[in-house]
Amino acid sequence: MSKERDEICCILKFGIFVVGIILTLVLLLGAFHTFRVSIEDAALSRFSVTSSPISISYDFTVAVKIRNPNLNIGIYYDSLEASYLFDGQVFATTTFPSFYQRPRGATVLRPVIEGSSIVPHLAGDAAVIADVADGGSLGGNETSVFGLEVQISALVRYQRHREHCRFEVKCPMSALAVTQSSTDNTFKRVKCDVKAKPAGFFG
Repeated sequence: MSKERDEICCILKFGIFVVGIILTLVLLLGAFHTFRVSIEDAALSRFSVTSSPISISYDFTVAVKIRNPNLNIGIYYDSLEASYLFDGQVFATTTFPSFYQRPRGATVLRPVIEGSSIVPHLAGDAAVIADVADGGSLGGNETSVFGLEVQISALVRYQRHREHCRFEVKCPMSALAVTQSSTDNTFKRVKCDVKAKPAGFFG
């Protein structure tokens, strides 16, 4: 009787072990995770703010890394649009081509952002406002440091899912210095915040 009981216990333990493995595989392979975004590098060669009207002139590059952490689910990035902000105001935008990313894959986007734009509602940075009020300019030399932010609006679709999900990505770069040489760049990697928009924004 004791032998039969031991055999039943062994069978039950083995069954529990197998079920645990199956559940673990289902959780690892079946669930999908949000993509990860980081700013790996950024170089600011020109950035100045002038008045009459208030405008920003800029020339910089960023390396945006997008990573798919899923083990067996690919991601279709159907729409990616980046906005670049200074003092909370958008001064430039770029649109990236759509692409597919394999499971555990990583893609680095390297936009070049240059030009000038009028930013009439620039406010909040005392140094900028004071400088603009004096009719001067801020930036354009190797000692200037700026707080910029990259925001990305993403419309993605996970493999084997028909529904689109919209995400908002925010990447604050608090101390980006104007440098004239790549050897002077001391940029530190920035981990971005990725959040899904409310269900009403899903398309």
